[in-house]
Amino acid sequence: MLSGMGVAGHIVMGTVVRLESEQLSELEKYLSNTKEECILVTPDLTVKDAMKLENYPVVGFVTEKGGFNSHLAILAGKMELTAVLGVPGCMDFIDNGDKVLLDGMNGDLIVNPRQNTIEHYKKVMQKIEKDQTSITSFAEMDTVTLDGYQVKLMGNIDEPSDAEKVVQN
Repeated sequence: MLSGMGVAGHIVMGTVVRLESEQLSELEKYLSNTKEECILVTPDLTVKDAMKLENYPVVGFVTEKGGFNSHLAILAGKMELTAVLGVPGCMDFIDNGDKVLLDGMNGDLIVNPRQNTIEHYKKVMQKIEKDQTSITSFAEMDTVTLDGYQVKLMGNIDEPSDAEKVVQN
């Protein structure tokens, strides 16, 4: 198991597409034939390249560089892509075609996980889904503190298309 900084609170699994820095300029070439869910592993990723990922079945990415407050981390959250950043040496341990379980909540990645590990994470994901469903039941309730103080709940958006997600949540 390798660890870094989890920046998107999802758990996903996919087949590794491993790209060196110089290959990122041809990102489309390497991802265009990918049909199954994959996880991109690379030394670093620009925001510009990350924005291209939504055109492919990329469910997450791992980088050797980067941090929790980087533009890349913020973009990953907005794109709802699971990401673990700042995993030094990950390029030395992960190969194309490996299966990777990526835990964006804890910043962990497990290369070629065993079946019992996969089953454990499936249970974790089911609990998260159940908790999320429970949380959304509060969405229509008034925002009032226990002592009766009315709180105005607001959201922050970068662009108009973000407004729908704010309303949903």
